[in-house]
Amino acid sequence: MKSTTQKRLKKFLALGLCLAVLVGWGSYLHAENQAAKGFCIAHRPPILDKEKVPAHIPLDPHIVLPCNGPDPAVVKMVVTKNPAPTATQKGHVRISARIQNLGKADFVSRRNQQSIMVMAHNAKISGSSGLKTITTRSFANLPKGASIQVTTGYDTWYSGFLGWGWRKPRYGECQAEEELIVMIAYDPDIRMDSNKQNDDCNLNNNKKVYKLRYMVRCPW
Repeated sequence: MKSTTQKRLKKFLALGLCLAVLVGWGSYLHAENQAAKGFCIAHRPPILDKEKVPAHIPLDPHIVLPCNGPDPAVVKMVVTKNPAPTATQKGHVRISARIQNLGKADFVSRRNQQSIMVMAHNAKISGSSGLKTITTRSFANLPKGASIQVTTGYDTWYSGFLGWGWRKPRYGECQAEEELIVMIAYDPDIRMDSNKQNDDCNLNNNKKVYKLRYMVRCPW
């Protein structure tokens, strides 16, 4: 009887261990799936410097490390929509953006060599005619970690505004779309001025785009 009880206990413990492994594996797969969908996985504090990471700890691929130099970047863009049309029957939005130096060094430059541009792009219109400059703000020095806030208003490309978002058009209605863009623009010869302190070490984070969709009375 004692031997039978011990065998059952061992089977029970083995089964429990298997279940624990399966549950742990399921949690891991769920976390990987969430990460693939763009969710934030906060399983450990962000590591900001490769040099301080012990060799036995793998780096999280979702963490973006700062580059070795100045790195002005568009880190945030918020578009706030006014539900009521303007006096000219256009939609109105407020665009707010934050530009921050994410690099490991201060950005030092002359004021006329770089600027923050807020633009609207209409894909239905080809060439430069499909671009509108909403506002431009030049800047000079930007210490590491420091940021600049830009806020501006904008009226939609088309009048006859009927509401935000797309729905099935009724007779005489059309779906309109344009892109709102916040970007950092540099002078074409900025890397040839012998000043390494204004050479952006990461050009992949200098722009954010927001797709603005709305309904209008058909202009085309």
